[in-house]
Formats: sequence, structure tokens, C-alpha cells
Amino acid sequence: MTVMTDTAAPTDAAATRTEDLSSGERLLLWLFRRWVAGALSGDAIHWRILWRDLAARAGAARAQLLVAALEEWLTALARGSARPIAYHPPCCGLVNPDEALLLRLVTCAQAGDSDGALRLAGRFVGDEAAARLSEASGELAAALLGAGEVLAGRRPGRCGSPGTLADPLADPLYDLAAGSVTIH
Repeated sequence: MTVMTDTAAPTDAAATRTEDLSSGERLLLWLFRRWVAGALSGDAIHWRILWRDLAARAGAARAQLLVAALEEWLTALARGSARPIAYHPPCCGLVNPDEALLLRLVTCAQAGDSDGALRLAGRFVGDEAAARLSEASGELAAALLGAGEVLAGRRPGRCGSPGTLADPLADPLYDLAAGSVTIH
């Protein structure tokens, strides 16, 4: 199972501000962070806040579908994790390289780029779990789209290049080898 902690990723070279993200990207990042914070702290307040805000934004029926897809996605990520994954607390204004890749993974799935999604899934989970994470990313992407949140198409030619995020795959300081980072 994935180890998650609120320590920084190995480098902030690929970090950007959450304010540079689209509304859908900010929502996905916030959902991820809020869910993980609740899971790690055992404090249900995080999930109550997530539900309250999401239901107000998307309506109860769509929020229910989105939360179910988010849970499946995070389960696929945690169960198949080949390494710890870095994340920031819900209120942090920065995006680290792992978070950028997770945004990109769901963006690829929403854009219909199954090869890109599978390749990015493989950056987080073992080969045998990559197909499930890619599939769960597609389900989450569809639920986001159903709630009116479009992630894809912001920069043609680069599936899942969210906004102005630096490319963590091209960052030589960011080693994606197993055990090189910790979820936070």
C-alpha cells in the first residue's frame, strides 16, 4: 500500500500554483488532497467538507457518482502503488510533480488517449495494476465530465498538459524510481 505523508516532493522545480490550473483541474486536485487527508488522519471532517462542497457545486446525484469514481481511482492507485506518492495538504497553493502527473493521467483519460493514460498510470503502479488505474482514471474523467468539468484540450498536441504546469517527466532532478518520494 502507498505511504502518504505531508512532506515535500524531492524537488519543487516542477511545482506551480494551483491558481494556474483550470477550474476542473483545481477541483480534481482538491478532491484528491481532501480524500487523502481524511484517509490518513481518520478525521471524517475532510469527507464531510468534500461532500458538502461537491454536492453544492455539482448536485447530489452527480456528486455521488464523482465520489464513487474518486474512491475507485484512489483505491486503484493505493493498491497497485509501486512507490510512495507525494502530495500537498488541501490548502496548499502549490502543485508538486506527482500531483501534476495525476492530473495529467485523468486528463489523458478524459481526452480519450488510453495509451497516454496507461503510460502515466505505469509511473505510479506496477505493470499489472496500470490497466486498472488507467480504467479507473477513465471512470473518474467521465464523472468529472458529467459534472461539467473539462480537463482536456487546453494545449493541443500534449495530452494532459494541465495549464502551465512544468513537465515533471522532463525534470532530471525528479527521480521517479521506487521509494524516491513520499505521499504528503
